[in-house]
Amino acid sequence: MGALPPADALRLGALLRGELPATLTGEEGVGEARVAAPLVPANLEVLRSLVGTPWLPELAGTIVALEEIGERPYRIDRALTQLITSGAFAGVRGFAIGQLYACDEPPAGNPDSPDARTVVRERLQSLGVPLVFGLPFGHLPHEHAALPCGSRVELDPRRATLSLLEPVAVRPG
Repeated sequence: MGALPPADALRLGALLRGELPATLTGEEGVGEARVAAPLVPANLEVLRSLVGTPWLPELAGTIVALEEIGERPYRIDRALTQLITSGAFAGVRGFAIGQLYACDEPPAGNPDSPDARTVVRERLQSLGVPLVFGLPFGHLPHEHAALPCGSRVELDPRRATLSLLEPVAVRPG
């Protein structure tokens, strides 16, 4: 926590005080429609590993925020394919994609292999819901925006934004 960049520390403090922090702006959006729903943040590989267990969260009616670290594009493809074909993503309203840190093929890899973002786009675009890429959360050393699990958010692909619509409910104890 002490190593958080100042902007991320301020955002976390605002969330904990029940304030509505600034909107997160990504790099690109796919789709036209804005959607609002509860947010479920997850690491892609961890979420994939919950398929078939009682711990997989109910994702229908939510906006899913995904990030990943160190997985190659073919493994990201495998994880997304499993989540889609298992029905885990049925009814998801949209996807907020954070950092895909160190997820591309090394230089000695196949030069024709798609990059991680292309794989995510190809898999998730088939679901016909809005996508926003390049949001500032995940594992980059300088981008650790806190995401409030379960809070209502709006995903706007035309502006490439993710906005908190209600304060986080902080429960004592």
